Amino acid sequence: MFDTLKTYLTSWRLALIDKFHLPWRWAPWNTLGKQLNKALANPQSLFALLTGSCILLLGMVFPSFEWIESQLFYARLPQERGLLPYRVLALQLDESEEDEFIDFLNTLPAHTFKAMGVCSPELMNENFAKALRHWQQDKQTPLLLASTLKWQDNQWQLHQSRSQSLLSGTPVGYIAPVSVYSMVYAVNKPFVYQVSATPAAQPPLQALPAFSQNMLQALNQPSIPQHETHYLPTPDGFSPPMSLRQMQRLSSDNLLGSVLLVGHAAIENGQWISPLQTEAHALKGLLRRETYHRSELGNFLICLLLMLSTIVLFNLTLSMGIWLACGSVCTLLLSYFTLNIVAFRVAHFWLDLALPLGAALGALGALIYYFQLTEGRTRQQLL
Repeated sequence: MFDTLKTYLTSWRLALIDKFHLPWRWAPWNTLGKQLNKALANPQSLFALLTGSCILLLGMVFPSFEWIESQLFYARLPQERGLLPYRVLALQLDESEEDEFIDFLNTLPAHTFKAMGVCSPELMNENFAKALRHWQQDKQTPLLLASTLKWQDNQWQLHQSRSQSLLSGTPVGYIAPVSVYSMVYAVNKPFVYQVSATPAAQPPLQALPAFSQNMLQALNQPSIPQHETHYLPTPDGFSPPMSLRQMQRLSSDNLLGSVLLVGHAAIENGQWISPLQTEAHALKGLLRRETYHRSELGNFLICLLLMLSTIVLFNLTLSMGIWLACGSVCTLLLSYFTLNIVAFRVAHFWLDLALPLGAALGALGALIYYFQLTEGRTRQQLL
Protein backbone atom coordinates (compact mmCIF):
# COMPACT_ATOMS: atom_id res chain seq x y z
CA MET A 1 0.00 0.00 0.00
CA PHE A 2 2.80 2.36 0.87
CA ASP A 3 4.66 1.54 -2.38
CA THR A 4 1.50 2.38 -4.31
CA LEU A 5 1.28 5.76 -2.56
CA LYS A 6 4.94 6.43 -3.29
CA THR A 7 4.48 5.61 -6.97
CA TYR A 8 1.40 7.85 -7.18
CA LEU A 9 3.18 10.80 -5.57
CA THR A 10 6.20 10.36 -7.86
CA SER A 11 4.02 10.36 -10.96
CA TRP A 12 2.15 13.39 -9.64
CA ARG A 13 5.43 15.23 -9.19
CA LEU A 14 6.59 14.47 -12.76
CA ALA A 15 3.21 15.50 -14.16
CA LEU A 16 3.36 18.85 -12.35
CA ILE A 17 6.87 19.59 -13.59
CA ASP A 18 6.09 18.69 -17.21
CA LYS A 19 2.73 20.48 -17.33
CA PHE A 20 3.59 23.79 -15.68
CA HIS A 21 7.23 23.99 -16.85
CA LEU A 22 8.62 24.99 -13.46
CA PRO A 23 11.44 27.59 -13.71
CA TRP A 24 14.09 25.41 -12.17
CA ARG A 25 13.38 22.82 -14.89
CA TRP A 26 14.63 25.02 -17.70
CA ALA A 27 17.13 27.15 -15.74
CA PRO A 28 19.95 24.80 -14.70
CA TRP A 29 22.11 27.75 -13.73
CA ASN A 30 19.76 28.56 -10.85
CA THR A 31 21.25 26.66 -7.91
CA LEU A 32 18.54 27.76 -5.54
CA GLY A 33 15.91 26.55 -7.98
CA LYS A 34 17.57 23.14 -8.14
CA GLN A 35 17.61 22.88 -4.36
CA LEU A 36 13.96 23.86 -4.10
CA ASN A 37 13.13 21.35 -6.81
CA LYS A 38 14.92 18.66 -4.86
CA ALA A 39 13.37 19.70 -1.55
CA LEU A 40 9.76 20.16 -2.69
CA ALA A 41 9.17 18.08 -5.82
CA ASN A 42 9.53 14.63 -4.26
CA PRO A 43 7.06 12.12 -2.80
CA GLN A 44 8.23 12.79 0.76
CA SER A 45 7.49 16.53 0.49
CA LEU A 46 4.17 16.01 -1.25
CA PHE A 47 3.09 13.59 1.48
CA ALA A 48 4.05 16.12 4.16
CA LEU A 49 2.31 18.93 2.28
CA LEU A 50 -0.85 16.85 2.04
CA THR A 51 -0.77 16.11 5.78
CA GLY A 52 -0.22 19.76 6.74
CA SER A 53 -2.98 20.90 4.38
CA CYS A 54 -5.44 18.48 5.98
CA ILE A 55 -4.62 19.88 9.42
CA LEU A 56 -5.02 23.41 8.06
CA LEU A 57 -8.45 22.63 6.61
CA LEU A 58 -9.56 20.96 9.85
CA GLY A 59 -8.46 24.03 11.80
CA MET A 60 -10.46 26.30 9.51
CA VAL A 61 -13.61 24.17 9.76
CA PHE A 62 -13.73 23.18 13.43
CA PRO A 63 -13.89 25.89 16.14
CA SER A 64 -11.37 24.17 18.43
CA PHE A 65 -8.41 26.09 17.03
CA GLU A 66 -10.37 29.35 17.30
CA TRP A 67 -11.03 28.63 20.97
CA ILE A 68 -7.34 27.91 21.54
CA GLU A 69 -6.39 31.13 19.76
CA SER A 70 -8.71 33.08 22.07
CA GLN A 71 -6.91 31.65 25.09
CA LEU A 72 -3.50 32.35 23.55
CA PHE A 73 -4.66 35.92 22.85
CA TYR A 74 -4.92 36.59 26.58
CA ALA A 75 -1.76 34.61 27.36
CA ARG A 76 0.24 37.01 25.15
CA LEU A 77 -1.15 40.16 26.75
CA PRO A 78 1.39 42.15 28.80
CA GLN A 79 0.98 41.89 32.54
CA GLU A 80 0.84 45.66 33.04
CA ARG A 81 -2.07 47.35 31.30
CA GLY A 82 -1.86 50.89 29.99
CA LEU A 83 -3.10 53.79 32.09
CA LEU A 84 -6.35 55.53 31.23
CA PRO A 85 -5.84 59.20 30.33
CA TYR A 86 -9.44 59.83 31.37
CA ARG A 87 -11.63 58.00 33.84
CA VAL A 88 -14.62 56.38 32.12
CA LEU A 89 -17.84 56.30 34.18
CA ALA A 90 -20.86 54.26 33.08
CA LEU A 91 -24.17 55.41 34.59
CA GLN A 92 -27.31 53.27 34.51
CA LEU A 93 -30.31 55.56 34.09
CA ASP A 94 -34.05 55.00 33.77
CA GLU A 95 -36.67 57.34 32.33
CA SER A 96 -38.00 58.03 35.84
CA GLU A 97 -34.59 59.34 36.93
CA GLU A 98 -34.01 61.79 34.10
CA ASP A 99 -35.17 64.90 36.00
CA GLU A 100 -33.10 63.99 39.04
CA PHE A 101 -30.10 63.39 36.81
CA ILE A 102 -30.44 66.80 35.17
CA ASP A 103 -30.66 68.46 38.58
CA PHE A 104 -27.49 66.65 39.63
CA LEU A 105 -25.66 67.84 36.48
CA ASN A 106 -26.67 71.44 37.12
CA THR A 107 -25.11 71.35 40.59
CA LEU A 108 -21.68 70.43 39.20
CA PRO A 109 -19.17 73.11 38.17
CA ALA A 110 -18.49 73.81 34.52
CA HIS A 111 -16.03 71.53 32.70
CA THR A 112 -16.43 68.79 35.32
CA PHE A 113 -16.71 66.15 32.62
CA LYS A 114 -14.41 66.00 29.63
CA ALA A 115 -17.31 64.69 27.57
CA MET A 116 -20.67 63.00 28.01
CA GLY A 117 -22.38 60.47 25.80
CA VAL A 118 -25.92 59.12 25.75
CA CYS A 119 -25.66 55.46 24.68
CA SER A 120 -29.37 54.59 24.67
CA PRO A 121 -31.63 56.37 22.15
CA GLU A 122 -34.65 55.33 24.26
CA LEU A 123 -33.71 57.96 26.86
CA MET A 124 -33.85 60.81 24.37
CA ASN A 125 -37.37 62.12 24.79
CA GLU A 126 -38.20 65.74 24.05
CA ASN A 127 -37.85 67.07 27.61
CA PHE A 128 -34.59 65.25 28.24
CA ALA A 129 -33.14 66.48 24.93
CA LYS A 130 -34.02 70.12 25.74
CA ALA A 131 -32.52 69.82 29.22
CA LEU A 132 -29.31 68.38 27.81
CA ARG A 133 -29.09 71.19 25.26
CA HIS A 134 -29.34 73.83 27.99
CA TRP A 135 -26.81 71.97 30.15
CA GLN A 136 -24.36 71.67 27.26
CA GLN A 137 -24.58 75.39 26.51
CA ASP A 138 -24.20 76.28 30.18
CA LYS A 139 -21.38 73.90 31.17
CA GLN A 140 -19.51 73.93 27.81
CA THR A 141 -19.10 70.15 27.75
CA PRO A 142 -19.00 68.04 24.54
CA LEU A 143 -22.14 65.95 24.15
CA LEU A 144 -22.42 62.88 21.92
CA LEU A 145 -25.41 60.77 20.95
CA ALA A 146 -25.63 57.14 19.90
CA SER A 147 -27.77 55.07 17.58
CA THR A 148 -27.93 51.34 18.13
CA LEU A 149 -27.99 48.45 15.71
CA LYS A 150 -30.70 45.89 16.53
CA TRP A 151 -31.60 42.60 14.91
CA GLN A 152 -35.16 42.79 13.67
CA ASP A 153 -36.98 41.07 10.83
CA ASN A 154 -33.89 38.98 10.02
CA GLN A 155 -31.72 42.02 9.36
CA TRP A 156 -29.79 44.73 11.16
CA GLN A 157 -31.69 47.97 11.60
CA LEU A 158 -30.45 51.27 12.93
CA HIS A 159 -32.51 52.72 15.79
CA GLN A 160 -32.32 56.36 16.80
CA SER A 161 -34.51 58.80 18.70
CA ARG A 162 -36.62 61.41 16.94
CA SER A 163 -35.69 63.91 19.64
CA GLN A 164 -32.08 63.88 18.43
CA SER A 165 -33.12 66.54 15.91
CA LEU A 166 -33.46 68.96 18.85
CA LEU A 167 -29.70 68.64 19.36
CA SER A 168 -28.65 69.68 15.86
CA GLY A 169 -24.91 69.63 15.31
CA THR A 170 -24.33 66.98 17.99
CA PRO A 171 -22.19 64.08 16.68
CA VAL A 172 -24.09 60.81 16.33
CA GLY A 173 -22.39 57.41 16.14
CA TYR A 174 -23.54 53.83 16.14
CA ILE A 175 -23.00 51.13 18.76
CA ALA A 176 -22.99 47.54 17.55
CA PRO A 177 -24.41 44.85 19.88
CA VAL A 178 -22.29 42.16 21.51
CA SER A 179 -23.74 38.69 21.90
CA VAL A 180 -23.95 37.24 25.39
CA TYR A 181 -22.97 33.85 24.00
CA SER A 182 -19.55 35.20 22.99
CA MET A 183 -18.67 35.45 26.69
CA VAL A 184 -19.43 31.89 27.82
CA TYR A 185 -15.91 30.49 27.38
CA ALA A 186 -13.61 29.92 30.32
CA VAL A 187 -11.50 32.72 28.86
CA ASN A 188 -13.58 35.42 27.19
CA LYS A 189 -13.27 35.81 23.46
CA PRO A 190 -11.70 39.08 22.29
CA PHE A 191 -14.19 41.85 21.71
CA VAL A 192 -14.61 42.64 18.00
CA TYR A 193 -14.63 46.37 17.28
CA GLN A 194 -15.79 47.81 13.95
CA VAL A 195 -14.83 51.40 13.13
CA SER A 196 -17.60 52.14 10.62
CA ALA A 197 -20.78 50.47 9.45
CA THR A 198 -23.04 50.69 6.41
CA PRO A 199 -26.55 49.67 7.52
CA ALA A 200 -28.52 48.53 4.51
CA ALA A 201 -31.79 49.62 6.11
CA GLN A 202 -30.67 53.24 6.39
CA PRO A 203 -29.13 54.39 3.08
CA PRO A 204 -28.88 58.09 4.16
CA LEU A 205 -26.79 57.06 7.17
CA GLN A 206 -24.28 54.91 5.36
CA ALA A 207 -20.69 55.09 6.59
CA LEU A 208 -21.95 56.20 9.99
CA PRO A 209 -18.93 56.39 12.32
CA ALA A 210 -18.71 54.44 15.52
CA PHE A 211 -19.68 56.17 18.74
CA SER A 212 -16.19 55.58 20.11
CA GLN A 213 -14.64 57.33 17.13
CA ASN A 214 -16.65 60.47 17.85
CA MET A 215 -15.68 60.24 21.51
CA LEU A 216 -11.97 59.96 20.67
CA GLN A 217 -12.24 63.05 18.48
CA ALA A 218 -14.01 64.96 21.27
CA LEU A 219 -11.19 63.99 23.65
CA ASN A 220 -8.47 64.90 21.11
CA GLN A 221 -7.20 61.32 21.08
CA PRO A 222 -5.77 59.48 18.03
CA SER A 223 -8.53 57.79 16.06
CA ILE A 224 -8.57 54.21 14.79
CA PRO A 225 -7.94 53.55 11.06
CA GLN A 226 -11.11 53.16 9.04
CA HIS A 227 -12.39 50.01 7.31
CA GLU A 228 -10.52 47.67 9.66
CA THR A 229 -11.60 45.16 12.26
CA HIS A 230 -9.93 45.46 15.64
CA TYR A 231 -9.95 43.24 18.70
CA LEU A 232 -10.06 44.42 22.30
CA PRO A 233 -9.28 42.22 25.32
CA THR A 234 -11.97 41.54 27.90
CA PRO A 235 -10.00 39.85 30.70
CA ASP A 236 -12.44 41.00 33.40
CA GLY A 237 -15.60 40.81 31.32
CA PHE A 238 -18.02 43.72 31.10
CA SER A 239 -18.04 45.61 34.39
CA PRO A 240 -21.49 46.65 35.72
CA PRO A 241 -22.35 50.37 35.59
CA MET A 242 -23.05 52.49 38.63
CA SER A 243 -26.43 53.82 39.67
CA LEU A 244 -27.42 57.45 40.05
CA ARG A 245 -27.36 57.11 43.83
CA GLN A 246 -23.78 55.91 43.74
CA MET A 247 -22.70 58.78 41.52
CA GLN A 248 -24.37 61.34 43.76
CA ARG A 249 -22.17 60.16 46.63
CA LEU A 250 -19.04 61.10 44.66
CA SER A 251 -17.61 64.57 45.12
CA SER A 252 -17.01 66.93 42.21
CA ASP A 253 -13.26 66.37 42.62
CA ASN A 254 -13.68 62.66 41.97
CA LEU A 255 -15.73 63.41 38.85
CA LEU A 256 -13.37 66.07 37.51
CA GLY A 257 -11.82 65.19 34.15
CA SER A 258 -13.83 61.98 33.65
CA VAL A 259 -15.92 60.79 30.71
CA LEU A 260 -19.56 60.06 31.51
CA LEU A 261 -21.60 57.49 29.55
CA VAL A 262 -25.34 57.30 30.24
CA GLY A 263 -27.75 54.60 29.17
CA HIS A 264 -29.75 51.49 30.01
CA ALA A 265 -27.84 48.55 31.46
CA ALA A 266 -30.39 45.77 31.00
CA ILE A 267 -29.50 42.93 28.63
CA GLU A 268 -31.83 43.11 25.66
CA ASN A 269 -33.95 40.00 25.11
CA GLY A 270 -31.40 37.95 27.04
CA GLN A 271 -29.14 37.87 23.96
CA TRP A 272 -27.26 41.16 23.65
CA ILE A 273 -25.13 43.01 26.17
CA SER A 274 -26.37 46.56 26.71
CA PRO A 275 -24.89 49.33 24.52
CA LEU A 276 -23.80 51.15 27.68
CA GLN A 277 -21.60 48.28 28.88
CA THR A 278 -20.35 47.64 25.35
CA GLU A 279 -19.35 51.25 24.80
CA ALA A 280 -17.78 51.68 28.24
CA HIS A 281 -15.55 48.67 27.66
CA ALA A 282 -14.69 49.66 24.08
CA LEU A 283 -13.77 53.21 25.08
CA LYS A 284 -11.51 51.99 27.88
CA GLY A 285 -9.66 49.69 25.49
CA LEU A 286 -9.30 52.41 22.87
CA LEU A 287 -7.99 54.92 25.39
CA ARG A 288 -5.44 52.38 26.60
CA ARG A 289 -4.43 51.69 22.97
CA GLU A 290 -5.21 48.00 23.41
CA THR A 291 -6.50 47.45 19.89
CA TYR A 292 -5.13 44.50 17.94
CA HIS A 293 -5.45 44.03 14.19
CA ARG A 294 -5.90 40.63 12.58
CA SER A 295 -5.94 39.55 8.94
CA GLU A 296 -7.53 36.21 8.07
CA LEU A 297 -5.81 36.11 4.67
CA GLY A 298 -2.46 36.98 6.24
CA ASN A 299 -2.80 34.20 8.80
CA PHE A 300 -3.67 31.70 6.07
CA LEU A 301 -0.60 32.69 4.04
CA ILE A 302 1.58 32.43 7.14
CA CYS A 303 0.33 28.88 7.69
CA LEU A 304 1.29 27.90 4.14
CA LEU A 305 4.65 29.67 4.32
CA LEU A 306 5.60 28.07 7.64
CA MET A 307 4.53 24.65 6.41
CA LEU A 308 6.55 24.96 3.18
CA SER A 309 9.55 26.33 5.08
CA THR A 310 9.42 23.30 7.38
CA ILE A 311 9.45 20.90 4.44
CA VAL A 312 12.26 22.69 2.62
CA LEU A 313 14.45 23.08 5.70
CA PHE A 314 13.99 19.45 6.71
CA ASN A 315 14.95 18.15 3.27
CA LEU A 316 17.94 20.48 2.91
CA THR A 317 19.40 19.43 6.27
CA LEU A 318 18.42 15.74 6.14
CA SER A 319 21.76 14.80 4.56
CA MET A 320 23.45 15.80 7.85
CA GLY A 321 21.25 13.53 9.93
CA ILE A 322 17.62 13.30 10.90
CA TRP A 323 18.24 14.72 14.39
CA LEU A 324 19.91 17.78 12.93
CA ALA A 325 17.02 18.18 10.47
CA CYS A 326 14.48 18.01 13.30
CA GLY A 327 16.54 20.47 15.33
CA SER A 328 16.66 22.96 12.47
CA VAL A 329 12.88 22.76 12.07
CA CYS A 330 12.39 23.27 15.82
CA THR A 331 14.63 26.34 15.60
CA LEU A 332 12.45 27.66 12.77
CA LEU A 333 9.28 27.14 14.78
CA LEU A 334 10.84 28.75 17.84
CA SER A 335 11.80 31.76 15.71
CA TYR A 336 8.20 32.08 14.51
CA PHE A 337 7.00 31.85 18.12
CA THR A 338 9.32 34.71 19.10
CA LEU A 339 8.26 36.77 16.07
CA ASN A 340 4.62 36.16 16.98
CA ILE A 341 5.09 37.52 20.50
CA VAL A 342 7.01 40.57 19.27
CA ALA A 343 4.40 41.37 16.60
CA PHE A 344 1.61 41.06 19.17
CA ARG A 345 3.13 43.20 21.90
CA VAL A 346 5.02 45.78 19.83
CA ALA A 347 3.05 46.14 16.58
CA HIS A 348 -0.34 45.05 18.06
CA PHE A 349 -0.77 42.60 15.19
CA TRP A 350 -2.54 39.36 16.11
CA LEU A 351 -0.93 36.46 14.24
CA ASP A 352 -2.29 32.95 14.72
CA LEU A 353 -0.11 30.65 16.78
CA ALA A 354 -1.90 27.32 17.21
CA LEU A 355 -2.87 26.59 13.60
CA PRO A 356 0.48 27.48 11.91
CA LEU A 357 2.44 25.48 14.49
CA GLY A 358 -0.03 22.60 14.24
CA ALA A 359 0.24 22.46 10.44
CA ALA A 360 4.04 22.72 10.56
CA LEU A 361 4.34 20.00 13.22
CA GLY A 362 1.97 17.79 11.23
CA ALA A 363 4.16 18.21 8.14
CA LEU A 364 7.25 17.44 10.24
CA GLY A 365 5.64 14.29 11.59
CA ALA A 366 4.77 13.18 8.06
CA LEU A 367 8.37 13.77 6.94
CA ILE A 368 9.75 11.70 9.80
CA TYR A 369 7.21 8.94 9.20
CA TYR A 370 8.01 8.80 5.48
CA PHE A 371 11.75 8.78 6.22
CA GLN A 372 11.39 5.87 8.64
CA LEU A 373 9.38 3.86 6.10
CA THR A 374 11.96 4.36 3.33
CA GLU A 375 15.52 5.20 4.26
CA GLY A 376 15.13 4.26 7.91
CA ARG A 377 13.82 0.79 7.07
CA THR A 378 16.59 0.32 4.50
CA ARG A 379 19.23 1.22 7.06
CA GLN A 380 17.78 -1.23 9.58
CA GLN A 381 17.92 -4.00 6.98
CA LEU A 382 21.56 -3.22 6.21
CA LEU A 383 22.47 -3.24 9.88
